[in-house]
Amino acid sequence: MSFNVERKLRTVAWEFAGEPLDDGVLGDLAGLQAALEGPLGDRFAELLSPEEVAVLLARVEALRELAMLPEPWGPRAYPWPPL
Repeated sequence: MSFNVERKLRTVAWEFAGEPLDDGVLGDLAGLQAALEGPLGDRFAELLSPEEVAVLLARVEALRELAMLPEPWGPRAYPWPPL
């Protein structure tokens, strides 16, 4: 995860794109979401901007809903230069 509010791809491990997240990872994400909605979110609010905290929570929620590693998107989805 990244705290930057800009939507951009942050990985180069594309061979795992589209792979489902197992129950353990989904459980960990649920725990992280709960923590971000409670004490961890409060602590982050002391260190990050409100937008950064909100986008982190939104990314966790989206990943839980997707239940798989995201696919690349956009016209330049892969790192430059192309392979």
